[in-house]
Parts: sequence; C-alpha cells; structure tokens
Amino acid sequence: MVTYRARVRRLIVLGLVLSLLAPAAAAAGAPALLAGPCTPGAVYNPACDADQDGDVDIFDIQLAAGHWNQIGTFVSDNNHNHLGQTWTGGNNPVRIQGSFTTSGSSAPLILNNSGSGGDGLRVDTVNDDGIYLNSIGGNGLYINSADEHGLYVSSAGLDGVVVNSADRWGVYVGSAADDGLAVVNAGRDGVLISQPDRVGVRVLSAGNPSSTVQNLNPNGFEVAGAEGYGLYVGRADIDGVAVDSAALDGFDVNSAGDNGVEAGGANYAGYFTNRIYVNGNCIGCLLTAFAVNADSAVLEPGDVVAPAGMQSATFDNGSALLRVRKAAPGDAVVGVVATRAEVYMDDEPQPDETGERLVPREGAAQPGDYVAVVYSGPMQVRVAPNEDAISAGVRVTAASDGTVRPLSTKSVLLANGEGTLDVMETVPVAGIALAPAQDGSVWILVNPQ
Repeated sequence: MVTYRARVRRLIVLGLVLSLLAPAAAAAGAPALLAGPCTPGAVYNPACDADQDGDVDIFDIQLAAGHWNQIGTFVSDNNHNHLGQTWTGGNNPVRIQGSFTTSGSSAPLILNNSGSGGDGLRVDTVNDDGIYLNSIGGNGLYINSADEHGLYVSSAGLDGVVVNSADRWGVYVGSAADDGLAVVNAGRDGVLISQPDRVGVRVLSAGNPSSTVQNLNPNGFEVAGAEGYGLYVGRADIDGVAVDSAALDGFDVNSAGDNGVEAGGANYAGYFTNRIYVNGNCIGCLLTAFAVNADSAVLEPGDVVAPAGMQSATFDNGSALLRVRKAAPGDAVVGVVATRAEVYMDDEPQPDETGERLVPREGAAQPGDYVAVVYSGPMQVRVAPNEDAISAGVRVTAASDGTVRPLSTKSVLLANGEGTLDVMETVPVAGIALAPAQDGSVWILVNPQ
C-alpha cells in the first residue's frame, strides 16, 4: 500500500519531468531561428546598425527585418537613416517601384543637398553606362533650372552626348539666358549632323527680323529670318564659304536690297575659271591682259606700250603672254601699263589647275617682270614734255619714252586756188582724252586704233 509520503514524492518527480519536457516540445513544434550576419550580439557591422546608435540589437533587427533583396511594400518609420553606410553585393540591386503621383512626392527617389558645391547625384565609376534610361514616357532628362550648365560633360572618350533615336527633338532647349548650345572645344566636329530627313540646321528667327521665309527643301543649313547676318564668318584661315560641288548654282542670290555680291581680295575680288555673263552694264570695268616687260627699261603705271611679240606660259590664267615695250613715235599702241604682276601659288586649285597664277601687284615692273596692261577703258597716261595742250576729245598718239602727245594737223593748199584744208596726221591712235592734261598726265579712254 502506497503511503501518502510516497505519493507526494512521485508528484514532485512528475512535475520536474514535465517542466523539462515542455520547452523541448515547444521548440520542436516551431521553426528554428535563422542565424545570419545581422544578429544581436554579433560582431559590429555598420550595415546592420539600422538606427545608427553604435550597436546591433533587437531594435536594429526590427527596423531592417525582411527588407534585404525585397520586392514589395516597405513602410518606413522615418526615424532613422543610413548615412555613412556602404552596401555591397551582386545581382541584388536596390529596387524602388510603385506609383508616385502626389504633388511634391512624384518621384520614387528625391535627393536634396543643401551643401555648397555638393552634387545631387554622383556616379563614381561604372564599366558601361553611367545613367541608363530604358523607357521614358516624357522627357529622357529634364532640367527645370540650373544656375550654371544644364548638362556638363567634362571629358568623354567618345561622344559627350548621344541621342540614338528620338520621335521628336533629340535635344530640346526651351529657354536659355545665354547660349542655347555652346561647344567650347572639340577635337573633331563641334556639331555633327549625320543624316536628317529634312533640314540639318534650321534657324527660324534670329533676333527680330523684318520677315521670315521658310524653304520646303531638305536643306543642310537654313536661316528663315535674321535681324543681322544670315551667315557670318568672322575669320577663316582658308575659305570663308566653300562649295565643293553643286548640281545647280554654287552661289545664288535671288534678291538683295544693296549689292548681290560685295567682295574684296588681296589678289582678286573674284576669280572665275570659266566664262562669265553679265546681263546689264559692267560699270568701271577695265579690260586687262597680262604681259612681260620685254624692254630694257622699267615699265611704270601710265606708260603707253607697244607689242614686242608673244610668249608661251603655263599659268592657270594665262597660256600665252604678250611681250611689250615702251611705245615710241609712230608705234602701234596695245595698251597702258596698270601695275606690275607676280606669280602666286593657290593652295586649293580647281581639279584641272596647277594653282600657279598671275596676280596684279602695285608698283613698277622691272625688265623681264610680268605686267598688267589695260587695252580698253579709262586710264591716266603720261604726257610728253611741252605737249600738254590737250583738251577733252582730242585724240592722242605715242610720243617718246612711253608718253603721249596730241595728234597734229597740217594745212594743205588746195588746187586751183581753192584755199587750204586742215588735215590730221595719219598715225596710230592710243585713245581719246577725257579731260584736259594736268600736271604731266591726262585721262584717256584707251582705244588703240
């Protein structure tokens, strides 16, 4: 028979056994806790210190629980930050996605840096694209306001900015206080336009022009209206404007309020390798030919010259040259010396040219030098000594040393007592005086006869 004392002892033992089995049973029925790098009491890791209080405890685990490589909704308590942390890893990017449309919060990532000289977003180093925009419903890059450059590229191994495809504007500048597009320095092209469907560069209105006219052709460069110059070249070391090939006109001026073409040049104001056509008057034109000074004396501007033969040449603007000398009394006159000339080598000759040309230069021509001779047009010539009694309309002929004198007349006695007749001498004529002789020279219309 079990005594009361024995029963008590059994109940105490049973209670002890149950107290030991209960925790074991509870542990067997629940999943085991996952051990990881962010656990309370582990070695301190700043990446695990969610509240940045210098330790890793249960509060840090609660703040960061379940947010590593998470895709879903994460409601922040807005009472902590991750400043100073460095997150490393691979193939597990930080992804923020959702619908953000509230005014002031219409972006999944908003950055604000009030520090002087601080950047809003910085990409230190990447092996491919710094910023890649896959599909954008609006603008690929929108800059609302920038105190300096809206987009600044300090250095680029290839292209500074590339727009591979755009349904509308590749680059759009709504308003710019200074330059809409500025290229300070470029190793190759400042602006390269490969193949536009319409106009390569179109300026609709520069300044406030009086009117604008657009062209329907797919032009390379078009200015619809400009208050100043439609095209201005301040300085060019080679050609100011070069047209390598044109199916129609190389240069076409349809209408001009002043001069259709106004040009000046150190050699020629205009150089034409083929025929020219003028539908109207050629005002101030002097017909001039290049020649060689075949005289033993210097030929000066205003000297009347006579022919001394021909000479072959290989210049682009002359294959045969006249040889001239100072005209003497009775010589047939071919023209009047305008200037000397010299050989000039053009750096960009036409395809069928050598580039070697004769160009006029101021001054006298030494024996053997090239010279420019005017054979039609108004010129000032030297008058022979004591022969300055020349008035307008008087015909002149060659005197000595390349000068001129008026033609003389002689009185001829008529037969049968019919009186006398003034007869002008029959000598070659250099031209007709346009004004009275003055200070040893006279203006004549060069017209050799």
